[in-house]
Amino acid sequence: MNPLLLYGYGTTASVKDRCLVVREGRFTPLSFNTDERGEIRESKSFRFRPHRIPFDSIVVLGNSGYVSFEAIRFCSVHDLPIFLMSYDGSLTSSILPPQPIRTDVRKAQLEACLDAQKRFEIAREFVSAKLDRSLQVLNWICEKYDIEREFRSFSKERLSLARAKSVNEVRTVEGRSADFYWRAFAKVVPRKLEFKSRRSGSRYNASDPTNALLNYGYAFLQSCVRRAVNATGLDCGVGFLHEDKAATTPLVYDFQEPFR
Repeated sequence: MNPLLLYGYGTTASVKDRCLVVREGRFTPLSFNTDERGEIRESKSFRFRPHRIPFDSIVVLGNSGYVSFEAIRFCSVHDLPIFLMSYDGSLTSSILPPQPIRTDVRKAQLEACLDAQKRFEIAREFVSAKLDRSLQVLNWICEKYDIEREFRSFSKERLSLARAKSVNEVRTVEGRSADFYWRAFAKVVPRKLEFKSRRSGSRYNASDPTNALLNYGYAFLQSCVRRAVNATGLDCGVGFLHEDKAATTPLVYDFQEPFR
């Protein structure tokens, strides 16, 4: 992934002389207006000719500015999605290129979701990949921190995934493993950052810097995954591990798991 990250108040995207013109906005607080040498930091400005865009997406952090209709059409033609993120890192909205018509892909997705055994196997693979990646992080943390108790508990839960017989049981293993993972993670974070857990609530309304950074990272990950899912023609609303709820994208959440 190679996104163009823009932030500041008054960020704009428009088309002039057949070129996409993107301008970064002003910065707040004022300290952001100066660089490490104390000199005034100029807002970034970009001008892209057709088919000469070195980025694969545009990520805008802020809530002030505009994107013209011409810019939306330009980005759509060049398969360049635009993702809008709020101050806390959550994904506010996205402007995506037209989805390809792949009825064969969506048909196979729906058939797999409706088949209880296939859905279970796919959900288990998502969680298995997540636990494998989590284990890599814990092995790295073990080199400098004492997380032996959490590591053993996590490993025990990870092995129990092989005994799961339903999607609900897979979710249970994932939840318990995540609990031990975050306990180990908390030992790495300095106390002054006041990180205690990654439980429900902190995920959406972060009350400490660590959860805010995690929210930001996961929101960015979500934008990348959603773009990939959209590009392949899959239906974001049909998931295997996560529950289908109104105004959610369970398949995106599914594919995020191995990268969390």
